[in-house]
Amino acid sequence: MPNQEIEILDDHQAKIVVTVDPERLEKEKRAAARRIAKKVNIPGFRKGKAPYHIIVQHYGEAAILDEAIDPLGQAVYTEALDEGQIEPYAPGILSDLSLDPPIFTFMVPLIPEVNLGSYREVRVDYDPPEVLDADIDEVLKRLQDQYATFDPIQSSIEFGKYALLDIVGKLVRPEDSNNDLEPSSDPNEAGNNIWVNRKGIRIKIDEDSTYPVPGFSKQLVGMTADEQRSFTMSFIADDEGVAEALRGKTVSFEVNCLEVYEHNLPELDDGFASEVDSDYQTLEDLRSDVRKQLVDEAEQTARTTYTDRIFDVLISDYATLKYPPVMIDEQIDHMLEDMESNLQRQGINLDDYLKITGKDKDALREEYREHAEKQLAKALILSELVMAEGLSITDEEIEDEISTAVLPFGSQAQLMRQFLSSKEARRDLANRLLTDKGITRMIKIARGENPEIGEEKAPEQEGEPESSVSETHTTDSLVEENPADTPEVSDAASGQEESPNPTTEI
Repeated sequence: MPNQEIEILDDHQAKIVVTVDPERLEKEKRAAARRIAKKVNIPGFRKGKAPYHIIVQHYGEAAILDEAIDPLGQAVYTEALDEGQIEPYAPGILSDLSLDPPIFTFMVPLIPEVNLGSYREVRVDYDPPEVLDADIDEVLKRLQDQYATFDPIQSSIEFGKYALLDIVGKLVRPEDSNNDLEPSSDPNEAGNNIWVNRKGIRIKIDEDSTYPVPGFSKQLVGMTADEQRSFTMSFIADDEGVAEALRGKTVSFEVNCLEVYEHNLPELDDGFASEVDSDYQTLEDLRSDVRKQLVDEAEQTARTTYTDRIFDVLISDYATLKYPPVMIDEQIDHMLEDMESNLQRQGINLDDYLKITGKDKDALREEYREHAEKQLAKALILSELVMAEGLSITDEEIEDEISTAVLPFGSQAQLMRQFLSSKEARRDLANRLLTDKGITRMIKIARGENPEIGEEKAPEQEGEPESSVSETHTTDSLVEENPADTPEVSDAASGQEESPNPTTEI
């Protein structure tokens, strides 16, 4: 058995130093030479029959050693884990190797440890949200805007009017600082640094508008239909009112005005309510439904804010967390994948974004690190709380969630049900349901309701129905939604499917 030393480091990794018998290394080198001999043709010998010293002459000691180290390292690593009774979170790495004598040094990330402390004593004040009449009026005003008519007029652009525009905005490169280059409308032209390229977009000419950049609307005042106008706009480096990618930059715009409109709002009356939805008989019906949606939205927002405050208290005053650096790297990877997906939906890839912002991937990862650490801490705490509280998700709950989710799909409901019934989809549903159940329990604890450990009775027997983060929202909502940014518990904590055993590959 190799001689080994184990040190648990402050970053929750195990440093394992294993001293191997030199004879074992020599034995592995000879086995490596035989493997090499079976792969190559050596004059005077059949494949696999050349002796060790001939292999050394043809390929060198270093090649044989390279062939021997990997299988020996794998075997030594596995033995070291078994001997030290170490369960890794992820594959370890061979961080150092010396040969005289043979010493292998491995760095092994350990499974996170979470101690919630006296988490059931946490108390956080809750401020219920309030919906004002002014909030309802604002939604109705937006609805008026949506149902307004746009009537072309033979007039120049003024504040308060609308215009149909072609907009091309080009980032001016340092070598173009004389601003005498005409911006190209071809987004595929090499080096043209297109920032925005929109055809036939209708915008409101508002002095306070920030689209596509603050102050853009002011440059259009006085334009008439079929008129073109070119201008440049520069932004100071610390201007927080513009996108980060534009700070300290200059943009050259070319705008073509296609049409100028007046925006005529409908009257707020019973007829307008019926136009919004035939189910509304009166304007009061519409106001009542808007109020309900605003209350739902306000409660969801308040729930998210309240949950964040509870996590902050748990992290700072109650929980003790230990996890290896690789978990933060994984969290950052997930966040960057989400960011890249969002950029792609806007027609930008990550490499182009980095060029525009003047950053590299390492700098971008560091920007995300603090948020990633907080999100990871939330997920670990929630996962541990779910287990401590004895929470789980049943097949019946998953089926109920699937039945609710397929309702908006009409004739395609059966197809959607088949998709949601797959093993992976059911696991995701269970994870989301368990996340919401854990957050709901955490909220009750923080409010001092002292819920019993284990599953509770059906929500209809409680005072207030529970909200689900996986709730299905229809597309005809009158109020914009603000979904919660909450961590999800791990599969291992969900009780639906055990995590695979950690691999021992180096």
